[in-house]
Amino acid sequence: MLRQEFCDKCKQLREEVTKVSLNEVWRRSGFQPMQTKRLERGVNNFNMNNAISYLSAIEVQMKLKDSKKNTVVLIKEYKSIVNWLVKYRKLEFTQRSLAENIECSHITIANIESEKSIVSIDIFLRLVYALRFEVELSPNI
Repeated sequence: MLRQEFCDKCKQLREEVTKVSLNEVWRRSGFQPMQTKRLERGVNNFNMNNAISYLSAIEVQMKLKDSKKNTVVLIKEYKSIVNWLVKYRKLEFTQRSLAENIECSHITIANIESEKSIVSIDIFLRLVYALRFEVELSPNI
């Protein structure tokens, strides 16, 4: 999944399934109108804290699925991403080898894992792919 696909899916779920208005998104998330529009258009990179706040505001949940291992990880908060990354990265990669695989620096991976920086949507989606997971977005149950 690429950023544009992620953003298109979010917008589609908001408009067609959960039917949460933009005014309600702004109230729930604290985002400014332009910030929400940029996120839904998907033209700019954004951090996963913003993505999680937006998903919560539109009543959508994100799961990371690895169908081969029958693994599902529910992402409710940013810490869930960090925990997922640390756990599944250690099964196959060093920080350096994962960084090489997704074409970023090993310091980026270390900073994400130690919560010194917040992962961007672009890096997050590359991590998901490298660790052989898929992103699933669905309305909250």
